[in-house]
Amino acid sequence: MVPNHTSKSKSDKITICFDLSTQLALRLRQQSQQTKKAQNALLNSIIESYFANIDNEHNQNNDRDFRKYIRKDISIPAVIELKLTTNETQYKPVHIFNISNGGLGIRMEEKSTRVLENINKQTPFLIIFCIPTPEQIVQILCRPVHVTLNAVTEIGAAFLKIPESLRTTLSRQFEF
Repeated sequence: MVPNHTSKSKSDKITICFDLSTQLALRLRQQSQQTKKAQNALLNSIIESYFANIDNEHNQNNDRDFRKYIRKDISIPAVIELKLTTNETQYKPVHIFNISNGGLGIRMEEKSTRVLENINKQTPFLIIFCIPTPEQIVQILCRPVHVTLNAVTEIGAAFLKIPESLRTTLSRQFEF
């Protein structure tokens, strides 16, 4: 239970005890070791991030932005690998224009009807791109969440399978 007093400064500290599931406690310990952060510091950053996301949602509510994570604007060329319903695989050049802890936004110049049909069916695709530091080729399985058709096709996609170490690398690289 959290006390009902208001903090006089950011340096005030309150000890809070609560139960975690074993699985969540193990994930916290693993993430703590990977990031070389103390568990309490990691929990503080998680909670601060959570409240920042809530504040961001409230601030952007007028913009109708209901994303779970704050997106960071970037500009990176990439390729998507899409398995079509005809057992055919197509590779399409795209451009990543934003990224977050949970997904990314891409633009595709080509308006291939077969590709768009699969994207609209929320067919998962693999996105392949290079991050500059450390120079590394990244492959992430994504699920299309929404598609906007304008002069170019914009696709908002959620990460489906991403190792925690890669998520940490992306977070450090793109500062989200």
